[in-house]
Amino acid sequence: MNDHPTLNQLIQRITAKHSLHTWSLIVSHFGALVHAGQVYSSQTQLREVLSPLGIKDTAIRVALLRLVNDGWLLREKRGRESFYQFTAWALQTSTTAANQIFLSTQPVECSSWQFALRTAVEPKLSQAELLQSGFGKLGDIGLLRAHYDWRDACDNRLVVSDAITLSAPIVEEQVHQIWAIDKLSIDYQWFIDVFSAFAALKHHLSYRLLLLHEYRRIVLKDPILPSSLVGDWSGEQARQLLRSHYFQSTAESNTAIAP
Repeated sequence: MNDHPTLNQLIQRITAKHSLHTWSLIVSHFGALVHAGQVYSSQTQLREVLSPLGIKDTAIRVALLRLVNDGWLLREKRGRESFYQFTAWALQTSTTAANQIFLSTQPVECSSWQFALRTAVEPKLSQAELLQSGFGKLGDIGLLRAHYDWRDACDNRLVVSDAITLSAPIVEEQVHQIWAIDKLSIDYQWFIDVFSAFAALKHHLSYRLLLLHEYRRIVLKDPILPSSLVGDWSGEQARQLLRSHYFQSTAESNTAIAP
């Protein structure tokens, strides 16, 4: 990386891996607002954040319309300006996600687990839904996840136990068999490499949005296993990078950055 990294170079690194969708960036933007104790964002404010990312006004308007129609956002007209906020459902979804996104540190131990019985209706759940709920496949028997008070309620298509204590502790070798953390580890390392290389941009608003957005894509698939099982892995390193860069940039990123 050169001595003066640019936002365009950061975007190129990200889009070389996957596409950036305007509607998803807007959801990340509103999630950041809620975490900061704010409610509304005007269309003008959204343009200030998204325009430096090369996103045109037309794409922003189309994405906002989609999010309103899909039940994510409410629109309020004030004079010539439009203001948006999360719907009650979206706010609840975002608040639940924030518990995982802004978790301060990896839990050290977990003595309480939840077991989900595999039933005839369970195949209706997609792999993504299961991963986002923190479950891993326990052979042909069922699914298992670490139980924490902040976890969201389980999908009603699963028969889930109350918090239980396992008769035998999980050993580190089993972790890779039950949960897909190898892929997660690679994704976290990518996040660390990319955003460490562009740390010079961390005071800018658009960097904050990309930082949060990319971390959110990964961490919501993380089962959040205790460090006693995963050790000093890239997930915890990525979490601390996010917290360091995000909260510093939140305090200091009052201006957008030119591409």
